[in-house]
Amino acid sequence: MPFFLKRSLFIITFVLIFNACTSTQEATNAPSNVEVDSTTESTYPDWYSSQNDFDSDSLSYRGYGDAVSGDSVVAMTNAELQARANLESGISDLLEEIREGIHESGAEEVSEPRFLILFRRAHQQVETQAEDVIRESRSQDSFYKGYAQVSISRIELLALLEDNLSTSQWDIISSAPQFSEELN
Repeated sequence: MPFFLKRSLFIITFVLIFNACTSTQEATNAPSNVEVDSTTESTYPDWYSSQNDFDSDSLSYRGYGDAVSGDSVVAMTNAELQARANLESGISDLLEEIREGIHESGAEEVSEPRFLILFRRAHQQVETQAEDVIRESRSQDSFYKGYAQVSISRIELLALLEDNLSTSQWDIISSAPQFSEELN
């Protein structure tokens, strides 16, 4: 079973078990980061992308997630876990497209096992390194719907890649036209 599927299955199992073991009592202490507990009529927060799990602009990449729970904090926490997984998955897909384009243009080094391991390790760290988080929960009947956006700036992503690749590997990737088109 591919690593991505194992990781996704683990996250889903963790979320399900976590939800099953939580109380329905409303929490009184809110975690750090931006959070709002709202009962407004709008279905989604203004900042939330209900159309995409992942998007980007000229400054950053963003993953989105939502979750349901009897507890507002648990709903937001589970939504954040999903947003982190979606951010990593979106960046993984983007970087794999870039790597394949570089390989097709003749750079065989990007298909060597050592390069692949370091490259994938770098983009997998996105999930834990992304620190810009927006969370919100909304009460709906007898449960809470949590929403989250997790983002990483393009500069932080480039630094993460550069720190995890050797100098020669970084030079191959960063000098490629495909890289410049997508990440700069």
